[in-house]
Formats: sequence, structure tokens, C-alpha cells
Amino acid sequence: MPLKKNLLRIICLLAFFTIISLTAATGSVSQIEKDEETFTNPCTTENFNPHTDNLDYLNLDVDDVDGKTRINQLQYLGTHNSYYIQPENALLNRLRFISPAIAREFEYTHEPLDVQFSNQQIRQVELDIFVDREGGRYAHRAGKLLLTRNPYTGIPELEEPGYKLMHIPHIDYRTHYLTFIEGLEAVKDWSEDNPDHLPIFVLVELKGDLSGEIEALPLPLQFIINAGRFLADLVGVPVNLPPPTEPRDMDDLDEEILSVFHEDHIITPDDVRGEYETLNEAVREKGWPTVEEARGKVMFLLDNECKIRDLYLEDNPTLEGRILFTSSKPDKPSAGFIKLNDPREENKEKIREYVEKGYLIRTRADGGEERREREIGAERRNAAFQSGAHFISTDFPEPSDWGYIARLPGAEDKPARCNPVNPPPGCDPENPPSGCNPAR
Repeated sequence: MPLKKNLLRIICLLAFFTIISLTAATGSVSQIEKDEETFTNPCTTENFNPHTDNLDYLNLDVDDVDGKTRINQLQYLGTHNSYYIQPENALLNRLRFISPAIAREFEYTHEPLDVQFSNQQIRQVELDIFVDREGGRYAHRAGKLLLTRNPYTGIPELEEPGYKLMHIPHIDYRTHYLTFIEGLEAVKDWSEDNPDHLPIFVLVELKGDLSGEIEALPLPLQFIINAGRFLADLVGVPVNLPPPTEPRDMDDLDEEILSVFHEDHIITPDDVRGEYETLNEAVREKGWPTVEEARGKVMFLLDNECKIRDLYLEDNPTLEGRILFTSSKPDKPSAGFIKLNDPREENKEKIREYVEKGYLIRTRADGGEERREREIGAERRNAAFQSGAHFISTDFPEPSDWGYIARLPGAEDKPARCNPVNPPPGCDPENPPSGCNPAR
């Protein structure tokens, strides 16, 4: 389900139960609870091998594998919402009571980023961020009203200006990193400790304004939302939502990244475009950097499309001077990276076509919609690996209660494998040497 539609459903439910909570629990939320429920991941990483980014295991029949393999000739495992910790049990149980289907979408938890990189061999991560220009916008968590707890967090980091990192304000906010900068620092620290790693790809989604979507809802739902927010405001609980995105937010995004990473640590659109007029021409004609050129570096990709992507491209149509690659349509001047989250049906052939043209593609092995309908399984996962997409994002890089896991086929404890559609020299998908591991 699209993020905005899902978020609006949660807001409606939250507002409705806020009305109930505020009328039934007046005066019972006086104590600030700064300490969240202790987090323990039920999964284990003890069966994973320590990371190794040496590509000798591919057994390619060529000399100088790093120098002759480009980054788009490999396939990498990624995580979706990589910062994520599921809601505390008491709140999750309330959500299950309200809507078991929605609650199932929240039933997963990721390890911290350094564990994902080292133990799970993840090389693509996703960070969801929210604009907070003045600071304090998300310092209240209205979902705590469902538990008759004080919604004010008292967390200093949430009072400071800057992008905040979470899934959904007020209701699904638990995260290993409170701010975008904290998440970036975790990536940088691991990268500097492991300077020979394959490139890390950081997908960034900027969560935007919802006011237009609320106004388009049926009047009864608008009434529930407005009543809940009005009553919450009466007791001093601001139910703040993301503000409208502005051009300055695009510059702030680049600036926060550069406040953590030196530009030499990043693969930028300018690096890839080089002397070509457009990024699209460079990708189609020259190609992406080699593994040798990309080792130890980080690449940033903007998940957003439409309005936010267009704001990021404003005055920079080929991403000159920008830090992130955008998910742009093929043959556009900014085209280089394309997001196609569902690898099935019509997207199956699209992904193959775009990979053959030289674009980097991200798809997902699984999603909340499958968990909502209790249909999570191998069909979508296998389609993702077979598609040739470069980044296969999953919520489950470890064994889960769903009886489901996603790992690179034939390279389960490795950081990459040969791309089944665009393999490197020496890897024939039809007659592969040991380690080439085309999709099965």
C-alpha cells in the first residue's frame, strides 16, 4: 500500500482512539517516560559469517576482477526501513485490536546498521526522514495516549533542528537512530572501519506533506482526524504531521549528508557523469564505476518520485552539484537509478530492459501488503532475484516468525553475487563457474 494511504489510515485510527483515551484517562498521563521498553531482537545472527568483500569467491575466469567488474554487474541484498524497530508490545497490541492487518505490517525488526553490514552482508540500506526545521516537531508521540502515558518524550535530540529518522510519527516511531545524522554516522563509522568494502548504497525517502490527502478524505474521516487533533491540542499534545516540502529542504538534505561525509567518500552524480552532458548519456555510454573505483565509498539514492524528486532536480536537471541520484524515468537527463518495487507482472520485463540499458534498479523481495494479507512467500522474492535488479530490499534478512527469509541465492553469506542479467566478464549465466550463482 502507498505510504500516504497507509499513514492516513493510521492517523484516522489514532485520532479516533485519542478521543476515547483523552475522555477516559484525564490526568493519567502526567509522568514523562523517557525510557522505552527494552529492545531485544528475537532473531540471531550467530549463523552468519563475518563480512568479506573479496570477490575471489565468484571464481570468475578473468584476471583483475575488481578492475574489470562494474558495480552494476553485481546484485546486492538490501534492507527496507533499515533503522526499524517494531512498536513496543503494549502499543502493538492496541494496534492489533484496532486493525490486525495493519499491525502485521509493523511486525519486523532490523539489527543496527553495523550488524547488518558485518553479519548479514547488507550493502543497500533505506532511511526514512522527516523535515524538522525548527526542532521539536516530533518530540511528542501521540500514540502513547493509547497507553494513557505522557506523549512528551523529553528526548533532547528530538528538540534540535534537523531531519528526524523514523517510519511514522506518533504511532510507529521506534528506531535505532533518532536523527538522519545519527544514521549517517553509523554508516560512516562502519565504512571507515572497513575501508575495502563494496560500495554501500543508501536509499533516502523524504516523507512529505499530507494536508492535501486529508482534505480529499470523506467528511466523516476528516471529522475524526480534526476532533482527535483538537482534543489532543486541548491537553497540550501537538499531533504534528510532516510540513509541506520546500526547495530549501533539498539543500538541507545535501548539507546534512556533507556534514558527516567528505565528498571524496561519496560516489556523486558528477563523478559518474564526468565529461558527458547528461547523467543518462554517461550511464548508457560510459557505464558505472568499477568495483576497484567504488570500494570503501557510499552512494546516496533518493527514493522519492514526482514532487519531491522534481524539487531536488529544480535548477539541477542533470544533478550537477547534487549528492543523491534520483529515481528518474529512462532517458531523462537525470536517469541513472530507477525504483521498481514490485518485480512481478509488467515490471519483470521492464527491470530486465532497464538493467540491459545500464540503469541501476531497486526492487523489493517482500512488502507489508503480503504480511497484511498473510501471503508472504517465495514467489515475489524469487522474481526479485531473477529480475536482474541490483538492489533487492527485504524486511527479513534473518529467519523470521513468518517462516520466511531473503538472501542472495547461492551467495547467502556474501555481500554480492553476479548479476543474472548483466554479469561481469568470466561469468556466463548459462554455464556459470562455481560462485557465479545466477538466479535460480
